Amino acid sequence: MALSAKQTEELHKCILGYLKSNGFEGAYDAFQKATKLTPEPKHDTMLTAKWRSIVRLHKKIGELEAENKQLAEEAKAPGPKKRDQSLTLPREPALHTLSGHRGVITAVVFHPVYSMVVTSGEDSAIKVWDYESGKFERTLSGHQDTVQDLSFNPAGTMLASCSADLSLKLWDMSSFSCMKTLQGHDHNVTGVRFLPNGEHLVSCSRDKKIRCWDASTGYCVRTYSGHEGWVRKLAVSPDGLTMASCSSDKTIRIWDVKQGKCLQILKDHEHVIETVCFSDAKADSVISRAYAAEKKSKPGDGAEDAKSAAAESRTKEKSEGVGGLYLLSGSRDRTIKLWEVATGLCLKTFVGHDNWVRSVLFHPSGQYIVSSADDKTIRIWDLTKQGRVVKKIENAHELFVTCLDWNRGIPILASGGTDMVLKLWECRA
Repeated sequence: MALSAKQTEELHKCILGYLKSNGFEGAYDAFQKATKLTPEPKHDTMLTAKWRSIVRLHKKIGELEAENKQLAEEAKAPGPKKRDQSLTLPREPALHTLSGHRGVITAVVFHPVYSMVVTSGEDSAIKVWDYESGKFERTLSGHQDTVQDLSFNPAGTMLASCSADLSLKLWDMSSFSCMKTLQGHDHNVTGVRFLPNGEHLVSCSRDKKIRCWDASTGYCVRTYSGHEGWVRKLAVSPDGLTMASCSSDKTIRIWDVKQGKCLQILKDHEHVIETVCFSDAKADSVISRAYAAEKKSKPGDGAEDAKSAAAESRTKEKSEGVGGLYLLSGSRDRTIKLWEVATGLCLKTFVGHDNWVRSVLFHPSGQYIVSSADDKTIRIWDLTKQGRVVKKIENAHELFVTCLDWNRGIPILASGGTDMVLKLWECRA
């Protein structure tokens, strides 16, 4: 397939940057004369970075082809079958322990395409790491106070960050430069998430507000009001139609993203709620089977039951096969709760952590919940076994474990802590 004029120009600039940075002056002068282009500083390393990514992708393809061939052979062979690799869990010791931040690590997020993991910290820095080699790559500087949260757009071309300096920033992941600074919150901005369309993002703040921004213009297009306290974090459903926010007011609010209306207020936690996470399609399937009995046993009068049934029907119509029927929350009351979004019912309370729960997420298989807390542990809970803890990493960090992210491409779990360390955990069956 032929390249467009713009793509051709970008390729030529990358070639020029490569020739210049590697000392091929004669070739650089001749090629520049032929193309009549001048590369920017960002083009000096772009071709090398993209080539490394291509090599990694070829390597992954080869590994997947080999694994597929092995699985096909095992399927034909008699005897017990190999365990599903989607059920891999983190194993000790950590694959990589990475230092570089000079303050508490507040957020960690994997790039959706490349072998890149990004962290933010109380040192106002955003750091980029190669998760395969464990090498530090670069620091993104620009915020003037603690960077609280991070989010990639689905394509991985932009990174959003939010900070205690009252701003959000959008970063170009090809040049690693700041594209835009978004301002409008009146206090510490503690949560940010891109919507699945990649065109908008939402943020929350200690000013009790949630704002929706247009990524292309940087303008605030909608404000959501209702919480009575600091809005700590946000989660967006896989279809982008629903958003959940958690707050110091001990409630979770479910919002219609487009209309800005609050659909549900979830009240069951006894302390500040630190984090929320929507289910995906696999988790929906597991939970619907495992907790059908709990849903039926919840008491309610006829009118309330009819209202719940109607809400559940609407949610299933929009989310069937996509995900987002359920929500996880973690709180300073040391518990994790599983909610049915349509009805607002708390289906299960997971008790076991000995301190504030900081981060919760669903395992890619949908069968497990992964959580971290100020008790220094990472715990894996099995949804098919009444929420029993089936794996616990004691002293995962020397101090509090503040954040988690799971790499959907390669089974690796990342964790950050108040010990200023990023850890990458290899996951095996």
